[in-house]
Amino acid sequence: MRDRGLLRGVDRAIEDLDAVMAFVARQAWVDPARLLLAGMSRGGFLSIVYASQRKTTARGVINFAGGWTVEGCNQRLHFHEATLAWAGRSSALPELWLYAENDRNYRPAAVRSFHRAFTDAGGRAELRMFPPIGHDGHILLPRSVSVWRDAVDGFLRQIGLGDRG
Repeated sequence: MRDRGLLRGVDRAIEDLDAVMAFVARQAWVDPARLLLAGMSRGGFLSIVYASQRKTTARGVINFAGGWTVEGCNQRLHFHEATLAWAGRSSALPELWLYAENDRNYRPAAVRSFHRAFTDAGGRAELRMFPPIGHDGHILLPRSVSVWRDAVDGFLRQIGLGDRG
């Protein structure tokens, strides 16, 4: 059973992202055939759920250390597993999930459980677990581009968004 309070927060975030996507779609510089959904922490989790619930022209999803609530809370509620299984059932996009072994919010066993819930339900996601990064792997995205660059470049090429040159 998914926690109603947490679900209300996810639903509100999806509505917010609907507004962002509508704004982006009106921009002359946007090529709707070359979109990617990506986010860090709650944004990574939201990208996964959004892609499963909304029609989008995005070609894929990148989840950087995603989760909605810290692991300790999730251990009691199992919100991530239930929500990601629900998302996996209707997910159509390829996904890349990036985490570090020393993420302060999500240990490797929990991340693998989240990934398993999503893929067992039908979602397509490659999980990349990197060695420890500094004192806290949750800062994977903003401070350690060199660690994940090759994985992201490969994923972007795979979904047709790599270098055009």
